[in-house]
Amino acid sequence: HTHTHTHTHTHTQGALLVLLPDPIVPFHDSRFTQHQEFDLVASGSTSSCSEGASLIVLDWLTSGRRSRGENWQMERYESVNTVRIASKCVLHDALKLSREPLNLSIEQRMQPFHCVAMVILIGPRTQKLAAYLLELINTRQTERILDEEGEGTPFVGGKRRRHPGEGEEAPWDGLICSASEIAGQVGVVVRVAGHDYVMVEKFLRTHLKGLEEQCGRDVWTKKMCLH
Repeated sequence: HTHTHTHTHTHTQGALLVLLPDPIVPFHDSRFTQHQEFDLVASGSTSSCSEGASLIVLDWLTSGRRSRGENWQMERYESVNTVRIASKCVLHDALKLSREPLNLSIEQRMQPFHCVAMVILIGPRTQKLAAYLLELINTRQTERILDEEGEGTPFVGGKRRRHPGEGEEAPWDGLICSASEIAGQVGVVVRVAGHDYVMVEKFLRTHLKGLEEQCGRDVWTKKMCLH
């Protein structure tokens, strides 16, 4: 099976585009290519996003149909996201998984994870949520990789101690996350990898809940909204 598609989006000043698609589920021997381009209008003629358009994009995939024994069995996967502000490229991100030419299989390279996700947040209407995610992830990741003696744990997805007041919040066991600012402080890129799809989805729904303020409670059902 081969699937290729290209999306190009152009958005005017003050607009907010949110894309929350279902994850790609690659079949055995499948080939998938996706290129998405986003052109955002900035305030005035500069590449500043202080009053320009805003963008939130979720791009994610699973290891396949695990009920059928598929575990990173695709032949090739490629997803490229490009974001420009006032015609200037501020983000070009590519994820490529292929059986060739490396000696290790895709499954061997991706284990123990079965779901990976990336979230792009750019523009003034994402600043509050982006700042929250940046602080949350950077703080929690620092806590998780240290043991009780302050020494780094030798494995990813290690358990950490609960802190008083955490309540029923699901622990981050089985997840690794990162959050980094885009050059020029125009936005943030969040990356999540999990031991299964459910824990990644729960993380995203929990910590992207701030989207409901601007897009309504059915934002995940809509998959795409423009405000």
